[in-house]
Amino acid sequence: MDPLDLLKALRRRWPVIVAAVALALVPAWLTASNGPLRLGNPTVTYRATAVLLSTSSGVANPGGISSLDTIAALVTVGEVPARVAKDIKFKGDPVTFAEQVSASADTSKGIIRISAVSRDGPYAKKLADTFAREIIGFLDARNQAAIATQIDTVSRTLDRLNAQVLDLDHKIAAGKPNSARVALLTAQRDATVRQYGALYEFYQRLSTPLDSPGGGLQVIQDASPVPLAESGIQAPRTRSSRMILGGALGLLAGFAIALVLERLDRQIRTKRAAEEHFGLPLLAEIPPMRGADRRRLKTGTDRGRTPSTDAFQLLAAGVTHPPAGSLQPGEGNGFHAAPQTILVTSAGPGEGKSTIVAHLAAAFAEFGKSVLVLSCDFRRPSMHRVFGIPNDIGLADALQSPNGESLLGKHMHKTAFKEIRVVPSGERAGRSGGMLSLPAMRRALDEARLAADVVLVDTAPILTSDATPLLSEVDAVLVVARAGRTTVEMAERTSELLKRLGAPVIGIALNDANEMVVPRRYYGRLGRNME
Repeated sequence: MDPLDLLKALRRRWPVIVAAVALALVPAWLTASNGPLRLGNPTVTYRATAVLLSTSSGVANPGGISSLDTIAALVTVGEVPARVAKDIKFKGDPVTFAEQVSASADTSKGIIRISAVSRDGPYAKKLADTFAREIIGFLDARNQAAIATQIDTVSRTLDRLNAQVLDLDHKIAAGKPNSARVALLTAQRDATVRQYGALYEFYQRLSTPLDSPGGGLQVIQDASPVPLAESGIQAPRTRSSRMILGGALGLLAGFAIALVLERLDRQIRTKRAAEEHFGLPLLAEIPPMRGADRRRLKTGTDRGRTPSTDAFQLLAAGVTHPPAGSLQPGEGNGFHAAPQTILVTSAGPGEGKSTIVAHLAAAFAEFGKSVLVLSCDFRRPSMHRVFGIPNDIGLADALQSPNGESLLGKHMHKTAFKEIRVVPSGERAGRSGGMLSLPAMRRALDEARLAADVVLVDTAPILTSDATPLLSEVDAVLVVARAGRTTVEMAERTSELLKRLGAPVIGIALNDANEMVVPRRYYGRLGRNME
C-alpha cells in the first residue's frame, strides 16, 4: 500500500480512529491523579549482595587460585552451585538458581560482590549468603587438599634425607680419621643436614593451620534484600500528561485497527479497485448525493454546477465515446456508431442503478439528445418515483399487446425534462417474469430507437439473470457499482458472467465515490461567479 492509498484508507476509517482515541482517553481522565496508572501486573523484585574481602596477597596460595576475577567467575559455575544446592536442599538443576546470582571483582580494592535477585527478599538474601559461604568453603577445601599433598611429599623427602644422614654417619665412623675420604663424607653429611633442616622448617609451616582459610577471603558484609524499581510500565501522575499519553496510544491503536479493517475489507471503494476486479474501464466516479437529489431530478437552472452534475456529464460523454481498450459496441452486433440503446445494470441490489439511469438521462438531455427510458426492472421498479409519473400501466402491459399495435406509444410518459420520456414498468411488472425474452421486447426496442436519440434500459441486477435476454439486443452495457457496497466477489462474478454472455460492456460507473479529484470548494466559487 503506497502512502497515498494509506492516507485514503485512514480517512475512510476515521470513525474507528476517533473511537479508539476516545476509549483511550476515558481511563486516562478517570484515573486518580494522586496515584500512578500501572500498565500490567506490578511486581517487586529484591536484590541482596554479600561482600567478600581478600586478606591474602596470593603469593603463597596452595590452591593455585590467586586472581579475584577467576574466583568471581567460579562463583556461578562448576562445583560451587552444586555445593549451594546441597546446602539449601534444592532438588533440581543448580543451574536454574545460579542464573539468579552474579559475581563481580574489584581488583583495585580486593573486593568480590555476590548478588542474588528474586521476588522473595529472604530467599535472595539466603542465596547470596550461601554462595559467599560456599565459595570460601570451595577455596578452603581446595587449599587443604593441596596442603595435604605437599605435606605428604615433604614428609617422604625428609625420611629420605634422614636415611642419607644415617648412612653417612655409618660410613664416617668406619673410615680412617683425618683421611680425605672421611673429610668428604663429613662435608656431604653437613650439606644433607642443612637441606633437611630447611625442608623441615617448610614442613612445620605446612602443618601450621592457615591464618586465612578459604583462599584468603572473608565475608565483610552479609547480604541484605533491597527492593528494586517496580516492574511494568508506569504512566505519568498528572491528568494532563496521562491524557496526552492516552490520546497518543489510542491514535496508534486506531491506526492499527483501521489498517487491519482495510486489509480485511472486501468492498470496492476506489477507482483502482473497481477497474482491477471488474476488468473494465471506469467511465465516471459519481460523488455522494443528498437524499432529495437521489429521489427527484432538478430541471433547468435548478441543477446548477455541482460535482454530481459534472460527473454525470462525464459519464454521458464516456458512454457516447467509450475509452480505448473497452469492448466496443458493435463488435458483436455490427453497430459501429455511438451506442443508441444502453442497458444499465449492476452486480446486486442497492447499487443506485435507477438513480444513475435518471441522472444519466438528464445529462443526455442537457446535450440536446432526446431520451427514452425503459423501466425493465420488474423486481423492484423505481423509475416512476424518480420522474414523478404514474405506474398503473407500463412496459409489462405493452409486451402483452396485440402484434399489430404500437407497443410503446400510449405507455410513454412526459417528464419535467421535455427531452426525456419514460416507459414505467407497470403494476403488473411483479408478475411478468420472463417477458424480457419475448419477441415483443425486441419489437419494443426497435420502436424505442425510432422514438429517441438515446434509449436507456433500466434492468434488474445482472446476477438475478432477468437482464440476460437483453444483452444481445442492446448496443452497450453500463455496469453500476456502489463504493463501499459492491464486493470484490460480486465484481469478479459480474465480469465473468458478462464476458461469458458476450455482452457489449463499455465500462463502469462508480456510485457514491468519496475520492473527488476536483475539490468541492471549486464549485462554491463557480456558483458565486455565476450569480
